[in-house]
Amino acid sequence: MSASNIPPGYVAEPGYPHVVIRYMAAAYGRVELVFRSKTAPANGCSAIAVDAAAPPPGEPMSAETRAAVLEATHALVKLSRMRCCAVFSPCDVVFCEPGGVTVNGTEPPSGGIRYDRVMNTVTAPKTGVDNG
Repeated sequence: MSASNIPPGYVAEPGYPHVVIRYMAAAYGRVELVFRSKTAPANGCSAIAVDAAAPPPGEPMSAETRAAVLEATHALVKLSRMRCCAVFSPCDVVFCEPGGVTVNGTEPPSGGIRYDRVMNTVTAPKTGVDNG
């Protein structure tokens, strides 16, 4: 599905869109999108800026918003030199490769290790010293 070919009734779902970055084989991380109409993400959350209004949940996503998400995803690919995937819904994704190739898909990356989840569960060992 291209930015110019949004089907009638296509709506933004809670948690979408977002970007998945591939750090290495079977190691992924979720990157939230910060739309110009949203506040900054919570501390510790990776995010990239999107120069578009946030798609209202349950409302049709505009072609302009979709194109802006893809533009931000391509910018992340160029900066990181890693594969990324713009995830618009559980069955609508666009894979972006460092070489500039873009492939539409129906399944987001899955399996392997979600690096962002691993990092959020790691805690420092208890030392018996109270630093509070």
